[in-house]
Amino acid sequence: MRPDLVGKPIMQITDNAGKYIFKELCKAGNEPHGGWVEYAWSKPGAGALSRKISYALAADISFTSGIQVSAGTYDETMTIKELDAVLEKMSDPSRYQAL
Repeated sequence: MRPDLVGKPIMQITDNAGKYIFKELCKAGNEPHGGWVEYAWSKPGAGALSRKISYALAADISFTSGIQVSAGTYDETMTIKELDAVLEKMSDPSRYQAL
């Protein structure tokens, strides 16, 4: 959470490479199965920028539309292809058994 961003025009925020972070997250979230975005962001409590990869997905909620959910990781080595493999494995219904 970033309380310092409340009320700010976040769609205009760019990383150090000029990438519009939140525009890219919205674009990825609007893909049929969501998508990954890689960007530079400061870790909580740290001033320096770090590599962050976030996954965004549109969420259908009964009382409103246009909601997106995203979560990210600060990881210097994993590729988006590797993260996709993890996501695919987690989404495999054969991994779960009914109780």
